[in-house]
Amino acid sequence: MNGANAYQIGVNSSVLLLDTNLPIVYLKQTDGGGYATVSAFDLVPHKDTATKTIEDINSRLDRLEELIREQVTNAGEYKQSTQQSSGTTGNAIMQNAGNDTRAISTTNGTTKRN
Repeated sequence: MNGANAYQIGVNSSVLLLDTNLPIVYLKQTDGGGYATVSAFDLVPHKDTATKTIEDINSRLDRLEELIREQVTNAGEYKQSTQQSSGTTGNAIMQNAGNDTRAISTTNGTTKRN
């Protein structure tokens, strides 16, 4: 920082100064009156965007799997509640050979498949 403050530049100028020992860049600027301000910036290694994209995809995939699990759980709870209420509404749950449940409701002597 002392070296950046001591570096002489003209009026209305700016310059980037590199530190020889640390990963720091100094921006020295002067205004119309010749008064200087020095700002220090840390240099960090550049990360490849492909690495960041893969991490982003993995986090999005994890979130998607979590949403699917929630929907499967909610569907199971919904199926249980409809089975419990089917005795009171006149609906019967039947199981076919493909382990698929279908609701058959009877109203006024007619049969409808849902």
